[in-house]
Amino acid sequence: MKKQKSTKKILNQETLEQLQADNPFVPLNDIIYEELFQQIIQFRLLPNEKINEAKIAKDLGISRSPVHMAVSRLMEEKLVTKEAGKAPTVAPFYLADCLHLMRARTLLESEAGFLATSNMDGEQLAQLRALATQIEGLATDEHAEGFEFCDYEFHNLIVGCCGNPYILEMYEKIQPRLLYFRFYLRYHFGDDLLRLSVKEAVNSHRAICNAIELGLPTLVKDELSRHIDASKDMFMKWR
Repeated sequence: MKKQKSTKKILNQETLEQLQADNPFVPLNDIIYEELFQQIIQFRLLPNEKINEAKIAKDLGISRSPVHMAVSRLMEEKLVTKEAGKAPTVAPFYLADCLHLMRARTLLESEAGFLATSNMDGEQLAQLRALATQIEGLATDEHAEGFEFCDYEFHNLIVGCCGNPYILEMYEKIQPRLLYFRFYLRYHFGDDLLRLSVKEAVNSHRAICNAIELGLPTLVKDELSRHIDASKDMFMKWR
């Protein structure tokens, strides 16, 4: 499928002022970061597209410092790259990087799921089932709008219950790229493939919830591994 064109919705000065009024205790650089982050992961800013810090600052009527801080944070998350003497650009999307990411995700999430099985309480399991039900509803939606964030929250909740601070630290490091990958499926392949991914996720998420409720950590670990492998296989099939 032909790649979609960028449909930028750049933050303007009026919107920025409103965001600051609504969030008086949030640092300006965090507001700029969140806007750029959303534009990157949702492909409003496209891979290899330049990020002109000076122009963004001028358009928003602010100094360049908070913009630079936001871009530097995105560089740490590997969503933005910068070569010496050149402007920062949105990170490119490489197949090899995706495969490395999926391998890391399998290792971390499957082990986290194993540990979370004995740590997750009734309220957290109810939240997990609610997310699974929400994803099931999206399977019949033409555009499956919101699937990426819902799936992200489902897996985040499992990892968050693992009780291992080092797994949490490592997983937090790759979270931005994982969300970027989720949106890449929609951007590159379109809604048709995404709906297939949602339908696959419905049964898989239900099985994961059931295994946690039954207290079967090895089964949870295996289901998570299969689920992630299915996403990778779909990506490889249609790339």
